[in-house]
Amino acid sequence: MEYLMLEILAVEVKQGNKSTNQFKAISFNHISDAIKQQLGMEECTPKHVENHLKTLRSTWNTMQTLLNKSGLGCDDSLKMITASPRVYALHVQAHPTHEKFINRKIEMF
Repeated sequence: MEYLMLEILAVEVKQGNKSTNQFKAISFNHISDAIKQQLGMEECTPKHVENHLKTLRSTWNTMQTLLNKSGLGCDDSLKMITASPRVYALHVQAHPTHEKFINRKIEMF
C-alpha cells in the first residue's frame, strides 16, 4: 500500500496537485480509489490516506534525525540504521520511541 501511495503522490506532484507543503484533497481521493481498485481494500478513505502520509512523514523525520546522530550509521544493503550495543542502549534509554528504528530492518528505507 505504501509503495502504491508514494507512486501516486509522485504523479500528483508532477500534475501540480501539491502546494508548498501539502497535497490537495483530490490527491488523497485518487490514492484512495487506486488502493480500493488495485488492492481491494474497500474501507480505505481519503482520510486514511492522509493519516498514513502523516505517519510516513513522521517516520522519515525520525530516521533523518537518527542518521545525523553521532554513533549511528546506516547499512543500505540491510535497510537499517545501525548502532553498537553500547550506543544503542544509551540512545534507546534517552529516546525509547526510537527503538523500532535502530538495528532493525526498515522496509521503506
